[in-house]
Amino acid sequence: RAMAALDAVGLAHRAGDHVQVFSGGQAQRVLIARALVRSPELLILDEPLAGIDRASRESLAEILLGLRERGLTLVTVLHEMGELADVVQRAIMLQDGRLVADGPAAEVARLRDGRTGASIRGDGDHWDHHPDAGGPPAHHAPVLDHRLPNTRPRTGRSTRP
Repeated sequence: RAMAALDAVGLAHRAGDHVQVFSGGQAQRVLIARALVRSPELLILDEPLAGIDRASRESLAEILLGLRERGLTLVTVLHEMGELADVVQRAIMLQDGRLVADGPAAEVARLRDGRTGASIRGDGDHWDHHPDAGGPPAHHAPVLDHRLPNTRPRTGRSTRP
């Protein structure tokens, strides 16, 4: 199963190498392979594109798309979608801890752009919208699978305190 997981992330040929010699993008893929060994139905990723170069982000986006196409549900937290913008099917947007949008990623991105003039699509090369960088205080949880319930677009404030 370990070799199959490494193959799924494009690293089977590096199975004998120590993880310390891998690039940031390769190390990220090794961590995903570790999770895949357990044959999960759901994989939760926190900023999977952060800290890796553009080529690695593009490669990882292709890998995540392949996993989704094979039936794995992927949930990822992103401040901007970057290379995943065309992969994400559903986006849930939180602002100041409250749900402000939930629906198809393209609609949520347009809503976000219209409200603030800022984009959640981004290019992955900067942190314009990261709260620590002075951007709008918004967090995005794009969902890469349509099987999750409640995919109807929804806007407005949460009723939770």
